[in-house]
Amino acid sequence: MKHFAAIVWCLLFLTTFLYGQVVKTNEKGEKIIEYPDGSWKPFVEEGAEDPLGGALPKQDPWTDPDPVEEARKKAIRYAELLTADATQLSNFAEASRAKRMELEEELADMKAHPSQFSTTQIQEAEHKLNAEKDRESLAFGLYNQAVRLAQNAENMIFLKPKKKEKALKKLELEKAHFDDRKQLLAEKGTTEPEPSDPTVEKTYRTYDPQKDTRVNPPPYNCVFTHNEVDKFTGKMRRDLKPVTLFTYTPKDLRPFLQDREYITCSGYLADLSDGLLFLSLEFSIASNNAPAAFGGIPNGSILSILMMNGESLRLINSKTDAGYYDKDREAYVYRAQFQISGLQERFLQTNELDQIRVIWSTGYEDYDVYELDFFRNQINCLRNAN
Repeated sequence: MKHFAAIVWCLLFLTTFLYGQVVKTNEKGEKIIEYPDGSWKPFVEEGAEDPLGGALPKQDPWTDPDPVEEARKKAIRYAELLTADATQLSNFAEASRAKRMELEEELADMKAHPSQFSTTQIQEAEHKLNAEKDRESLAFGLYNQAVRLAQNAENMIFLKPKKKEKALKKLELEKAHFDDRKQLLAEKGTTEPEPSDPTVEKTYRTYDPQKDTRVNPPPYNCVFTHNEVDKFTGKMRRDLKPVTLFTYTPKDLRPFLQDREYITCSGYLADLSDGLLFLSLEFSIASNNAPAAFGGIPNGSILSILMMNGESLRLINSKTDAGYYDKDREAYVYRAQFQISGLQERFLQTNELDQIRVIWSTGYEDYDVYELDFFRNQINCLRNAN
């Protein structure tokens, strides 16, 4: 062992000599590195620096990043981005609303003094107003979506790994769709007010949010398609007018479908005089390949309904539907019907709708619902009807 140590020391000494550097002990008993010009530096033991003064690479072995920590960071990043988007969209929407109110006042003034304005001028004013209404509606819709997605991202930070992984995949798809819609808003232009003529005085009514139908929408319009005694059951039956719950078009299909939607889902509630409540859904799929892609809706399949507060419930389909091709709509149509119990009715009436999961015979699909108050509005219509 002593011979081995001596050999190592000789080799080390030879190496230092070749480079003009010497490791020695000074008068204080400290090891130092002495250079040819007489300068020196303390000798540092192996592990921090090379004994001859050259920095050693860190000896951290390469390891894969912790997937749990990476997922957590990604969720935090999404929450930050979406919160920033929500702030920006809120400002845009408020500016658009103010601009829309200004344009409404201008148009009202023009119509009140038709002799002072040409038909073309009035039509242009109407066109500007309609365009601003579209911008405002889209901006507020995107703002609400950004708030919801940001909250979802925050909620998933502390989820268990498997749930977090699934939630992140879903959020990534929703974020991509959100970004597409945000780009559409950018393409619709800005809401900067046009330069006004300083010689013309304009007076406008003070903005009253209570009179703004976009802030305080009018009461839900209860329209019944049936309100009579059912010939087969002898019971009073009331069916409400169907409402579009959601549309969905994959990004890859948008160039082919142009203004059409790949999937359109409408729904309505109906009740019988004995208190039974039913949900009817209709899916229109603009694809000749729909039977192969979706199959049909089996009897006994489950419809999962997710509310905005994170709670959910399940309804069971009462009939099988293989779908049929509607030539007028150029789409395959599928229908399903679900009975709602009294307990489920109270739950649906007091919560806002977020998503639904539909079980097809080939698998399941999750869809974002835009009519958040669908159940609340329609149940109120049925229960408050004379």
